[in-house]
Amino acid sequence: MDNSQDSRHWGCVPREYLLGKPLMIYWSFQTGRDEYLHTGIFDRLTQFLDRLIHFTSKTRWNRVFKVIE
Repeated sequence: MDNSQDSRHWGCVPREYLLGKPLMIYWSFQTGRDEYLHTGIFDRLTQFLDRLIHFTSKTRWNRVFKVIE
């Protein structure tokens, strides 16, 4: 069962829990604010097709391979 959630669901992680540091953003894609809540098979298919069709227009090109300082 895929039950992954991120900070939009459970909030910020305390700084003392962090073990590493991000190096870079390798790809950034514009999605709806609540898209992660839509987990049904039809929703996932729709998300996949959206990424396929709008790859060039919704990719945030200014963030691709951006090094985190």
